Amino acid sequence: MAYSRDEYETTCNYDYLTKTWDVYTSVPTHITKLSKMSEPYWKEEEPDVHGNPRMIAGKWRLSKSQVRFAKLMAVKADDDDEAEEESA
Repeated sequence: MAYSRDEYETTCNYDYLTKTWDVYTSVPTHITKLSKMSEPYWKEEEPDVHGNPRMIAGKWRLSKSQVRFAKLMAVKADDDDEAEEESA
């Protein structure tokens, strides 16, 4: 049975010696994105409505360069809208 929304999780662990990331996820959108990058080395599957296997969780080993952290830039229009709401 698929995971419920309150059980969805993604964990990322970095091994400094091998310079690799071990990523586990049961979040459907993360599974899709990670599957486009590489095949998982472990996966949990269940049949879909047509009886075909579908992945509900998986583990990937990624290289150091496949994971990055980015600063989110605020959109100016959103900042102005929030300021107007606060002043009202």
